[in-house]
Amino acid sequence: MSDTANYNWPKPRTPGASQIVEIQRVATALDQADAKAKEISDALAALNAAYDAHTHAFGDLTGKPSTVAGFGITDAYTKSEINTKVANDIDAAINALINGSPGALDTLQELATAMGNDPNFAATVTNSLATKVTKSLNLSDIPDKSAARGNLGLGSAATASVSSFATAAQGGKADTAVQPGNLGSAAFAAASSFLGAGAKAVDADKVDGYHASAGANANTVAVRNGSGYLYATIFNQTYASTNSSIHRILTQNSSDGFLRPSTPDQVNSVLPGTAKAWVNFNGTGSVAIRDSFNVSSITDLGTGKYRINFASAMPNANYAVCGSSGGDVATYGNLKTEAQYTSRVEVGTHSSQGADKDLPLVSVIIMGD
Repeated sequence: MSDTANYNWPKPRTPGASQIVEIQRVATALDQADAKAKEISDALAALNAAYDAHTHAFGDLTGKPSTVAGFGITDAYTKSEINTKVANDIDAAINALINGSPGALDTLQELATAMGNDPNFAATVTNSLATKVTKSLNLSDIPDKSAARGNLGLGSAATASVSSFATAAQGGKADTAVQPGNLGSAAFAAASSFLGAGAKAVDADKVDGYHASAGANANTVAVRNGSGYLYATIFNQTYASTNSSIHRILTQNSSDGFLRPSTPDQVNSVLPGTAKAWVNFNGTGSVAIRDSFNVSSITDLGTGKYRINFASAMPNANYAVCGSSGGDVATYGNLKTEAQYTSRVEVGTHSSQGADKDLPLVSVIIMGD
């Protein structure tokens, strides 16, 4: 017999050969087969180890499927299908929760705010409603009816018997109502006996003590304007003789033309030729006013310097200033006008030697329009 075709391993030869030689040939073939099997086994082990150690990123692979179905998966959603389904399911759930609620109450935060963030809102509302009157009881469940009537301003008439009021049959006049005999003659006088609508004065013939023959304009005693003020005519334009008991002078207000009692400042300000302001003060130490007219205060400007502030301003600064200073037995003083303004005048006091000096007795008089 010939050797094997692939590896030439010896085969037993045809019968007739030496059996020992043939057994030896078989043994040699078995040894060679064993070695080859070992070589193949080692090669497979090395190949498996190399395979296990060899890796590639999925992205490096070529020929990959581009669809889920290409991987043999038939029951999975694509990314687009998942996004669409999730969005639709979420929108459906939100819409079911909102269920058409108005925009101001379609979030949990808005609902909580509307309920005052009160976790016991239902109980709070129930307790509040329990304090209200019941409609079907027609106010019979009010705890203090007397106080309620007072709060409504109903008074005692609310509890009076119906017999105390007039009925339709009585023509609006109850037995206890005011009767014509109680009204007096004025209730039945003609309309011409009273002042007509839009009249501006009381007719002198309608007022006791006045009559048309009293003189011109006698019929017009007084007129009341829309603000409630009374305009009056001059009843007698002849001036009375000097009377020591007269103690009130009226001054006309330039803004509305009304006559009002005058203040002393107003009287002095309108009488020409009178002192418009005067003051007597101590100019030493803290300046102190002894007495004054139309002087609000005095400002100490330094040694022998004073600013006299007017309570009411002068119409102009062209007034006359006169005065005196002294009170120091050791020297006599002089008074000098430093500056004149409508709101104030500044003066100075000097010693007999001409030096600025505070003096205890200073008098200043302002004469003007």
